[in-house]
Amino acid sequence: MIDKINPLVTIGLTTYNRPDFLIEAVNSVLNQKYKNFKLIIGNDYPESKVTFADLGIDEDPRVKIINYKENSGGEINNLNYLLSQANSEWFTWLADDDVLHSSFLDSMIQTLKNSGDNLIGVYGTYVSGLNPSDEFFNKDITKNFMNLNSVDFISKYLSKDFNLVGCYGLMRTDKLNKIGGFPSLGPSEGSYCDTIIPILLSEYGYINVINAPLIYLRTHDKSYSSNIASLNYYTSAESDFLEKISTVCDNVSSKSFKNKCIYLMVHWFTANEFSVLYRGTQELKTYQKFYLVINLIIYQIKFNYPRIKIRYWLHHTLHIFKNIFSLFLQLIKSLNTYK
Repeated sequence: MIDKINPLVTIGLTTYNRPDFLIEAVNSVLNQKYKNFKLIIGNDYPESKVTFADLGIDEDPRVKIINYKENSGGEINNLNYLLSQANSEWFTWLADDDVLHSSFLDSMIQTLKNSGDNLIGVYGTYVSGLNPSDEFFNKDITKNFMNLNSVDFISKYLSKDFNLVGCYGLMRTDKLNKIGGFPSLGPSEGSYCDTIIPILLSEYGYINVINAPLIYLRTHDKSYSSNIASLNYYTSAESDFLEKISTVCDNVSSKSFKNKCIYLMVHWFTANEFSVLYRGTQELKTYQKFYLVINLIIYQIKFNYPRIKIRYWLHHTLHIFKNIFSLFLQLIKSLNTYK
């Protein structure tokens, strides 16, 4: 039976040589209104240990610092090791460059009281930028939430009715372990791996979604979202992603639902592909940029169209044209900037 009043929550915080950001992340956890948590910090930078003194805090029995003697072999290994150390009902991850609203845990725990025992996850939305403002921390958080079954959650999530970070939610620890923890997709190290987590979890129960910004996702020149320029980083994970969600969709609903979900995810892939293409070609000459655009269109024809049913081709074509138009506007703007 789930403890709905005061359950223990474990927060697995990964860090790698970003001491200033780490201090902010840790403080955002310690400032939580809900206090029954265990914070486990996994330091994957053996060259420099993390101590309580470094964090500027007194020793706290709720905080455990793990300084690896050797690099764990990648962030996914670090993430999953932290999960393996949890003995709580609920778990969430956090990266050292992101921060939590003080009501992150409290608002999620509140939803447990009005949900059944088949609840396996609670998520809030996020905002992003270089640095969080006072407005983010001072914003009142609504207690209203949606209690969604597998089909409803997957449909709304893939349609982007709300924006979630898949690993930043209150998740049942046993169900996280059941899906294998933080997944790895294809040969990539991290691409779409967090995105798929709530989909995999949704097969086992309901997910609550609080439509309020509970996470600040920091975008800076060393963050994954800003620094990844390789299109292959994303495309290499796509096949594994579609295979996994196809299995989930087959288990929770019909073939037509699966086909719709695959289309929605390909729609998602395409938008990211064009976005990454633009981000990774800022220093290239104009003819090189156009060459890459042509190659991306060829990729759509060769891979993305065959992934979806013919009835979705027109919508996908319009989606591609929209992205091409947006990309060309960005390229033209960048050319004018350099003049």
